[in-house]
Amino acid sequence: MGSTIDHGPVAPGNANRNAGDVVVASGRAGTPTAVILDSYPLWLEAVQRLLAEIGVTTVGKTASPQSALGLLDEHHPDLVVADVELLGEHTRLRWIESALSSSGEAKLIVVGPRSESGLVSEVLAAGAHAYVENTMDSSELTLVVKQVFDQSIFFAPVEPRRSTIGRPQAQPTNTLTRREWQILTLVSEGMSNGEIAHRLWVTEQTVKFHLSNVYRKLGVSNRTQASRWVRINGVLDVERKPAVGS
Repeated sequence: MGSTIDHGPVAPGNANRNAGDVVVASGRAGTPTAVILDSYPLWLEAVQRLLAEIGVTTVGKTASPQSALGLLDEHHPDLVVADVELLGEHTRLRWIESALSSSGEAKLIVVGPRSESGLVSEVLAAGAHAYVENTMDSSELTLVVKQVFDQSIFFAPVEPRRSTIGRPQAQPTNTLTRREWQILTLVSEGMSNGEIAHRLWVTEQTVKFHLSNVYRKLGVSNRTQASRWVRINGVLDVERKPAVGS
């Protein structure tokens, strides 16, 4: 099926926000935005309406994975909702990593059928923030969206099966400098480049320079994967790690 792309906002502005609306992390101003990927037009419309009810503006929706990447690169939304079956069994992990790279700091929710834990673990290990079954009702989807932005429900951690694509490795961190450890810590806490620069009294360009070194040393490609590396490898209190270099 061909793509159906809608660039028109559908959610109310900040002046009409409700108490239950989604609020993005500091540093990302304005109404939260979303891109939706699914093969069924009715589902695209339904998700768009649900997101609008909690204050999230849909800036694009499509049935084409490639078109979705273009929308992410153009709009850098706060949220991505994608149908895992549309991504393809052999290409879904690559698409997820491309989507996270294109959208910057977006939260990715993958929707799919009831499945064995292998698929769910695979998708989460690739960088998705949540996997939800396509049999869910509307209240469940809105709850998931709110939780990925502002978690208030916590479960005992379950170690996922790690993706072989861009898999983080613990050993290279022995070469991180003290400044790189500081920046990795702040990234894992959800701070933007601008906030990190203000905290450390450096320029954003300096933060980007150090981040590129962190990504290279950890074997990751974006801040989402770097934050996941911290969680998966159990690195705590990294700001007080001993310096290895300057």
